[in-house]
Amino acid sequence: MSRHATLDKAKPTAGRRTSRHVLGYAALVGVPVVLVILALRLLEPGHPAGGGAGFTQQPGAVSPNVFTGLIVAVPVILIACYAVARMLRPIGQPKVVGDILAGVLLGPSFLGLLWPDVFHWLFPSELVAVVNVLAQLGLIFFMFLVGRDLEPGYLRDRGGAIALVAHAGFAIPFLVGMLLAGPMYATFGSDGTSFTTFALFLAVSMSITAVPVLARIIEAHGLRSTPLGSMVMASSVVCDVTAWCVLAFVVAAARSASPGDAVLTVLLTVAFVVFMVAVVRPVLGRLLRDGRRSIPDAAHLPVLLSAIMICALITEEIGIHAIFGAFLLGVVVPRDSERVQRATVSMEGTTTTLLLPLFFVVTGLRTSIGALDDLRTWLWCLAVTLIAIGAKWVSTMTAGRLAGYDWWQSMSMGALMSCRGLTELIVLNIALDLGVITSTVFTMLVIMALVSTMLTSPALTLIRRRSKRARVRSAGRPFDGTRGPDHG
Repeated sequence: MSRHATLDKAKPTAGRRTSRHVLGYAALVGVPVVLVILALRLLEPGHPAGGGAGFTQQPGAVSPNVFTGLIVAVPVILIACYAVARMLRPIGQPKVVGDILAGVLLGPSFLGLLWPDVFHWLFPSELVAVVNVLAQLGLIFFMFLVGRDLEPGYLRDRGGAIALVAHAGFAIPFLVGMLLAGPMYATFGSDGTSFTTFALFLAVSMSITAVPVLARIIEAHGLRSTPLGSMVMASSVVCDVTAWCVLAFVVAAARSASPGDAVLTVLLTVAFVVFMVAVVRPVLGRLLRDGRRSIPDAAHLPVLLSAIMICALITEEIGIHAIFGAFLLGVVVPRDSERVQRATVSMEGTTTTLLLPLFFVVTGLRTSIGALDDLRTWLWCLAVTLIAIGAKWVSTMTAGRLAGYDWWQSMSMGALMSCRGLTELIVLNIALDLGVITSTVFTMLVIMALVSTMLTSPALTLIRRRSKRARVRSAGRPFDGTRGPDHG
């Protein structure tokens, strides 16, 4: 008999191996489990007096109901945002429009109206508080990314025209908002809020432009590298930086008990800005740039996250809002480091995919279409929407014409700069948190932001088509956004 045949005989059959495994598992695993259960039953002492049979949750622990609810609610939120954005994509709407609509649909205006039991089960009050904290965290990270994406190259060689378009597109809607605040405050003003604070917040909300959404729309229309696209991006950046500076002052005034406190807050804010530019920027440059003296690769993301939190905490304690610290850090962080770019890409994925949809849902939960409960309120909402779009469009278009662009290009600037999107929602949520505006005014302005953002891409498409036809009829070159101004 060969050696291989002997070894084959020695091997157990498959059936014998299975039996051994079962018996071994029962003896080595099953018996100890049974003994542990019996020991717990036999050796368990009586409950101490007053202890009962209950279970006391330790301070700071998350309620099991809240944790389970969060696990259920977050997938619903993410799927709803993706599904609505997907449905609106064929008509040229940016993702932020789908996210806003999904938030409204999951809120009391739709889900709460049609299925109130499901709405209250999905979003109980204790869960909404946790979701709001996560949403605010996402907002801080997002504002850091917005600050980091500001391109100084946009501002080179076109400073005069950019300043004209940006500041005209800010100042005139701001003035219109101040004028509109008079009758609105008399009708919808909240108790305990001064007219000045209400008017300033309304004016800022009229003046804002959503730079991140605008960048995606410009990219989708193939205008990113054209003179028109660069001009609009640079103008929107300057306009938004101006708006954030004004908003910081308004928040300081709203949170301060006296004019002296407001002045102190402004001075501390200026000092913090100087510190960030003069001290933090060069330090980050040495720590985060590529080279031997920089920190290890694995430390870039933790350092950035920690710095974002610290800067947000400082501006919150100063008396403005946490988003300003994160935004300013994004402005001063070095842009020429591949390691920083990799870290921010990791941060951006989590922020835009997970945390920002939670912010849209929180906004949707605060939006109550039912608050617009009569014809007069709906007419106010229509008036606010038309005035906000018209003021932004006309002011930017006029400034563009004065800067040397033709009417079609200037109209395109007006359409693009009217986009408000997520940036508008940030301002509105701050105002609502501070009690400056009521839920009715909040709902009106959310509708205004949604409509103005939805109109941007279709309006730009229509303008470009009509421009092309007009130029073909006049035997001129079709408008494609690649030409600069007519003169200068």
